[in-house]
Amino acid sequence: MIRLEQVRGEMLERFERVDRRFSQNEQRLARIEQRLAELIERLETFLDPPETQLEFPPWATGVALSEEPER
Repeated sequence: MIRLEQVRGEMLERFERVDRRFSQNEQRLARIEQRLAELIERLETFLDPPETQLEFPPWATGVALSEEPER
């Protein structure tokens, strides 16, 4: 009977360790997903056309090439 209790205790310890590792992996995954979302956001900003990233006067964007810049 003592052996059965020992095996039971060892199995419970193993399950607890597995549960802790699973929780740690979930936390790591959440951090990775957060970093990935931040990187995607930065990449999308980087890939936007330059005119959406910077403030250019209308004559500098090529939209109104026939207009002269105001002085």
